[in-house]
Amino acid sequence: MKERNPNFLDAIFLSNHDQPRVMTVFGNDRNKMNLASSILLTIPGNPYIYYGEELGYLGNKPDEQIREPFLWGEGSRVTTPLWEPIKFNANTADVQAQQQDSNSLYHHYRSLIHLRQENEALLKGEMSFLNVSSNVLAYERTSENQRMVALHNFSNQRFVFDFNHEGRVVFQTKAGSFFNEQVVIEPYESIIIEVIDQ
Repeated sequence: MKERNPNFLDAIFLSNHDQPRVMTVFGNDRNKMNLASSILLTIPGNPYIYYGEELGYLGNKPDEQIREPFLWGEGSRVTTPLWEPIKFNANTADVQAQQQDSNSLYHHYRSLIHLRQENEALLKGEMSFLNVSSNVLAYERTSENQRMVALHNFSNQRFVFDFNHEGRVVFQTKAGSFFNEQVVIEPYESIIIEVIDQ
C-alpha cells in the first residue's frame, strides 16, 4: 500500500464490535493482554481501541454480550434501564477504580498511549524486525531523529540478550533490566528501549 500511497496508515486493532473481546480470547490473562496492547501501541499504523478493552472487558458472541454498558464509576452501573443484565463485566473494575490503581490495565494503556504520542519513532517511524529468539518478538522503530527497540517475551522463561548500544528503558511491564550491554527480559514482559548512541 505504501507504494501506491506514501501517506497510507494501517488501521490496527486487537478486537472490534463484531468479535469476541480480546480479554476473553486470552482467557482473562492479564500477562497476555499486556503483551498484546504493548505490541498494538508500538507498531506502525493508527491504533483503534474498542471501548472497555483498556479496562479488560470480557465478552463473547452474541453481539449484546460484547457490547455491554461502559462502567464509568460508582453509581454508573445502572443509569438507564438495561434490556439485558450485565453478564461478563459485572466484576470488572470500572474507570474510577482503575484510575486510582497505578497497576491497572487502564494505566498500562494510558502510559503506552502517552509514550507513543511523545516519541516520533513510535508514532511514525519505520519498522524492522530483529532476530533474537523464537519466543521473543523484537523490532526496531526508527525515525529521522530517534531509534526505539521493542522486545516482547511470549514465554514463561527469562531471556538475556546482548545489546551493543547505549540506551535507556522508557517502558516495561515487569522488572526486567538493561545494563552492561545486556537486556534481561522477564516472562511475558515487554520492554521498550530508546537507543541513545545512534
